[in-house]
Amino acid sequence: MLQLEQVELLRSGFSLSIDEWAAGAGEFHALLGCNGAGKSTLLRLVAGEIPYRGSATLHGRALDDWNLRERARHLAVLPQNSQLSFGFSAEEVVALGATPLRLGWREQQREVRRVMELAQCFNLRGQGYPRLSGGEKQRVHLARCLLQLSQAEQSPLLLLDEPTSAQDLGQQHTLLTRVRDLCEQHSYAVVAVLHDLNQALRYAHRASLLDAGRLVGEGSPDTLLSPERVQVYWGYPAERVINQRGEAVLV
Repeated sequence: MLQLEQVELLRSGFSLSIDEWAAGAGEFHALLGCNGAGKSTLLRLVAGEIPYRGSATLHGRALDDWNLRERARHLAVLPQNSQLSFGFSAEEVVALGATPLRLGWREQQREVRRVMELAQCFNLRGQGYPRLSGGEKQRVHLARCLLQLSQAEQSPLLLLDEPTSAQDLGQQHTLLTRVRDLCEQHSYAVVAVLHDLNQALRYAHRASLLDAGRLVGEGSPDTLLSPERVQVYWGYPAERVINQRGEAVLV
């Protein structure tokens, strides 16, 4: 679905070189690596924010060949931080995701409610966006992304940059559960930058490890995240244990 081949950045100040990498429909793909490894840069490249050389295709078509409206219905990005200072309500911010869609007013209202409930922020609909907490803003923008992708003709691609960074513990797991459900039940492709390796072990179908702008490992999280590899790339002497649910956990 998403395929990169021989991709390098063209802008100075960034270091990223990927020989071959892919993310498939129905797959929750975690991007892992220490700070500065190139994870967010890779998302920005796929989102079209950074010029590059090489081949980047979505559903077999070069990303640059998609017109803006069509691409917006198939690719959405939840950044680390979303700056919006206008006095919109949370519901109005979510409704911004309808820009590339063809929705009547009543249908849009139904879709806004659906995605806000999915992102657990419908209770915030009438509140002023600038007054929300960081975690609440993050969920509002997730709902905006889901609305934006709601009319995709082919499996949509959702890019998440540290989607749980502002969430409390319960919300982190609820959010990641629902994201995984989107993959398994609605054929989304999700690529998410995660710093919590145990979240990657628990929720991701596949994972890629970046180091200094290069892909140094890829596979199932259970295989990729060995204690030895964690020691090498994160400098932490991890121990792998099995919890009461039979799941592998790094401690």
